[in-house]
Amino acid sequence: MGDLRIKLVSKNPISAFQLFDLPQHNKNVRFVLEGDDYDWLVVWDDLPPSKGERLSNSIVRGQCSQSRTALMTYEPSSVKHYGKDYVKQFGLVLTSHEPQRLPHKSRRDFPPVGWWYYGGLPEAMAHPTPPQKSHNVSLFHSDKRQTHTLHAKRFDFLQSMLEGVEGVSGFGRGLRPVHHKAEGIDDFRYHIAVENHISPHHWTEKLSDCFLGYSLAFY
Repeated sequence: MGDLRIKLVSKNPISAFQLFDLPQHNKNVRFVLEGDDYDWLVVWDDLPPSKGERLSNSIVRGQCSQSRTALMTYEPSSVKHYGKDYVKQFGLVLTSHEPQRLPHKSRRDFPPVGWWYYGGLPEAMAHPTPPQKSHNVSLFHSDKRQTHTLHAKRFDFLQSMLEGVEGVSGFGRGLRPVHHKAEGIDDFRYHIAVENHISPHHWTEKLSDCFLGYSLAFY
């Protein structure tokens, strides 16, 4: 039996997912980015736009049956809407969107697979056991304040933590910029993580980054 070849397509650079840097547990599965020789086609969020396009109008002619095509969504339903005609092209949809927002006959409740903000493989492998912690609480702040999502409430809450709670260290744009989130998590016993969308199957790297850094999340 040969390898199962899965082609990945995304509007964002696949390198951001650290996919090819991580150990693979299933040696019979191969992820490919180019060519037409594949068994499955998986689209992460959307197809890459052509030069000059803000929104993608690209077309991919699948070399496998529709039953072996999958869409993985990223942004929550409060941020992005996936059109009915776009979604129905796929045989499988993996999503954290609410069923009424993204109906599909073969959908699976699935948390979004996002970028690695914690760091690369060196950061993830830097401490195979819990490291000694010298600071208490950290958080990452964002200047996004959209009101149609929870961004504005998230901003106000995190700002109140920084201003009203002694010993909370803030990182991010406008505070202490870092190259990787590991710099603001690894040395802290606790981390305050707040999502900008709440639904039963939606959680992001805001939570998993805490686990990678052995920091207990206030989530």
